[in-house]
Amino acid sequence: MASTAKMSRNIGSRQPAADVEEQDRTLLSTREQEIRNRAYEIYLQRGGQPGYELEDWLQAERELSPNLTAVLQELLQNTSNLKVLQQLMTPDVTYVSLNFDNPELKKIEPWTGTHKGPRALFEVFAAIQRFWKTLDFKVTDTIEQGSRVALFGSFTYKSNVTGKEITSPFGLLARFEGDKVAYLQFLEDSYGTAGSFKTVGATRFHSDPSGKEIEV
Repeated sequence: MASTAKMSRNIGSRQPAADVEEQDRTLLSTREQEIRNRAYEIYLQRGGQPGYELEDWLQAERELSPNLTAVLQELLQNTSNLKVLQQLMTPDVTYVSLNFDNPELKKIEPWTGTHKGPRALFEVFAAIQRFWKTLDFKVTDTIEQGSRVALFGSFTYKSNVTGKEITSPFGLLARFEGDKVAYLQFLEDSYGTAGSFKTVGATRFHSDPSGKEIEV
């Protein structure tokens, strides 16, 4: 299971931070008005008795606040069900898998890069399941803040070709519009996962300015 909030060399597709902040302010303003309206309804249902404004507000907030973490978890449990993905995601949802655009890595893991729409996510997970067998996938930490949810954990995959296993940490960011996922970004140990497909030969690197070239 893999990738929520994309871009690459297509810098024009990047959503400016100011635009994102403005969207968040708009969503917050709309949500506050909905809570205010519901709190007033609760006040009327109590017979208009004053002195319980805070209680009314908190009750309205609980009733109207979607559980975004639960939505994201449901999405991850239904990556092979396109109909469910279409219900849980916006039509133009963006999914960034490992990087914005890396042609070399894409030769090894064709699903990497930036994708658009629920069908693209459906196809990405279909490809992942074709390349690997999932031995383990677990979420260890969850952070929900405003319209964003982040999941952290680890997974173990086994290559269907080489039989090699890889255990990697992962991070998944999801940004919501209302109760629908509008942006997903998935990160993992891509060096390790790509290495699970390695067959023969060595790769040479020179990373340390004061060191020598190494062979892996």
